[in-house]
Amino acid sequence: MERLSRSLGNYGWEIVLLGLLAGAVVLNTNISPWYLNEKQILNGLRFIMVPGLLALGLAVIVLQGEIDISLPSQVAVGTVLFGMLATEGVPYILAVVIVLATGAMLGAFNGIVVTSFGLPSMAVTFGTLWAYRGLAFLLPSGEYGYASTAFTEDYFFIGGTKIEGLVPLGLVILAVAAVLIGLLVHRSTYGRWTYAIGNNAEASRFSGIRVGLVKTVAYTLAGVLAAIGALIFVGQYESARGDNMEGQLLFIVAAVVLGGIDLMGGKGHIIGVVLSILLLGTLLNGMGLANIDSTIQLLVFGSLLIGSVLIQRGAQWARAYRRTRSTASGAANP
Repeated sequence: MERLSRSLGNYGWEIVLLGLLAGAVVLNTNISPWYLNEKQILNGLRFIMVPGLLALGLAVIVLQGEIDISLPSQVAVGTVLFGMLATEGVPYILAVVIVLATGAMLGAFNGIVVTSFGLPSMAVTFGTLWAYRGLAFLLPSGEYGYASTAFTEDYFFIGGTKIEGLVPLGLVILAVAAVLIGLLVHRSTYGRWTYAIGNNAEASRFSGIRVGLVKTVAYTLAGVLAAIGALIFVGQYESARGDNMEGQLLFIVAAVVLGGIDLMGGKGHIIGVVLSILLLGTLLNGMGLANIDSTIQLLVFGSLLIGSVLIQRGAQWARAYRRTRSTASGAANP
């Protein structure tokens, strides 16, 4: 019983998120009579497929005390590149490999610059946010985009397929990615290195962990997930443009922070990120059904982001205060 209580205590924020998710479902049910329909729910969750993948990749980076805000631009590069390859008649499988390799290179570039030169990841990825977006526009037809007629049907497979005509393949890919990232972070040596670096990078380096390599791998992994997101995006919307995923950064960062990942690194669980993705997707679906203005939706997501940071920081201060009182009490009563 004591072990169970301790485990539940470690996942207190995730339990809160689960309650909020249940509350969001109830709220949506009251807002719209059309919400509680499996086709409607699955169709609504399609819009979390790409940002959900980016949030999972970002979560690993943030756990290491870094950040990457260029991920939406990496998706844009991937979509336009995919369109260019389609018009050139490149076989589908080869095109997929090229897009995935490009995503890995874009992510790795961020990681190498951050770790090799000791630069702040916020500054570096703010630069590549615009550089990669510019690259997406500079690629052939990036500015004008590729319509559905530019692609053969197989190019829409990953993002356009529905299993049994109901479950989007992209949602299955997101679920599989969540499980794999969870195992990587919580059940592997790499995951232990990730938490160690997030808590104290210098101590980790002195203990023999190759901090630069571990961080670069995280950026590369995020780049690969962004590339998968690009493949899904093209199949979902049957188009590609240099401005794809603009305005999605708030959702991605909110999903990570609301999920309980500490922006300073070293704290949080992937299950929290998964729950926050579902929560934000559920709220987005409900507000869409209720025809709530997009500016109000931005206000809701921004408020959730700020509120989650304040609550988590307040909890940390409360724990620190209790430890201080406990230490003082122990010293006073030897």
